Amino acid sequence: MGFERFAGQAVAHGIDINTPLAPLENNSSPAVNAVRGLMLKIGNIFIEDTKIFGDPFGAGGFVRHYDERFGGGMEIAQFVSGAPNKKKDGKCFPRGEVELASETAYTNYAYSIDITIGDREVDKSVMNLEQASNYAAQKVATAMKTVSQLHYQSWKQLLSCVVDGTRNIESTDRSDGLGQDVDYEVDVTGYAGQVSDSDYIIPAPSGYTRTTIPNAEDALNMALDLEAVATAFKWERNDNNLLEIENFVRGRPLLFMEAATLNAMDAVFSVNGGYQGFPTVSARDFLGRFADIVEIDIFPEIPTNEEYTGRLGAVLMDRDALFEITKYADVEAQRCAKPRSTGYNYSGESIMHIWKGAPSYAMLVKESEESEESD
Repeated sequence: MGFERFAGQAVAHGIDINTPLAPLENNSSPAVNAVRGLMLKIGNIFIEDTKIFGDPFGAGGFVRHYDERFGGGMEIAQFVSGAPNKKKDGKCFPRGEVELASETAYTNYAYSIDITIGDREVDKSVMNLEQASNYAAQKVATAMKTVSQLHYQSWKQLLSCVVDGTRNIESTDRSDGLGQDVDYEVDVTGYAGQVSDSDYIIPAPSGYTRTTIPNAEDALNMALDLEAVATAFKWERNDNNLLEIENFVRGRPLLFMEAATLNAMDAVFSVNGGYQGFPTVSARDFLGRFADIVEIDIFPEIPTNEEYTGRLGAVLMDRDALFEITKYADVEAQRCAKPRSTGYNYSGESIMHIWKGAPSYAMLVKESEESEESD
């Protein structure tokens, strides 16, 4: 009862003239025969929605958003410690100072996206006003699709700046790669208060391939280490941030991890964890007890630094660490007479920043046993 019984009828004109019009597995360009002098017509046009990715940084609610029209930068400041308790000195007027730690950040994110919509751009290609309007709406949405992509990739890049180092990325001045070559070369100042360069072997996600953790103990111990850090974050310390502020996390910290890695850890927990009496059925359940998990697809590479050779496996941080100050985000439209069209420009500029005074922790892992040996 295989398909071979029907393959001979599932070709163009397999049942009758123009029935069907195309073979079963290649129906994009049928060889159409005219019927009494008339060509066959397309019966309908379905213009699918432009899918805009709801990146967690934009929609997650854990980035501190502010709108600020004026200025090109911002300053973040926090007092380092409590005021000193000291012996009375007999003076009439009490005097005391407390050290203030601060840092500045300037606009580092911007976009300029152009879209042109012709009044009659598709009138001869569609069948009614509804189809033409939907085409225009979905084309305009491609601008916001690009903004969402840029926003997500930019925040991930910042998230991977856990240590000092350098970046050197070959790119172009257009997001579609058709522009002039541009070398993205920057010196990175890391933000993580604590960095653990562990020997846990956690392979990086790879497309549609299932991530497998070769050593079950690595998945179990990695989760326990993250729990220990989250516990330490509850108490005042000055070694959990780079500005040495006496700081702690109010509430639950954010835990950034790759979804495929979490899947692999879940598999380990359900088998090995259950066998060893681990107090949960999955890694997500266990990690979710002490942190709010933010799942991403894959961490970018950390900045080039000879001291660190691992890849990023997890980031744990105070939810007050992420700032985004929008300087402007707007759309300008202009009519063009001769082609009867409207051109739209979507523009925006922001400050995206991770506050170095907030408690933060990064765990580096090894890609494989070979990478561990090469270290």
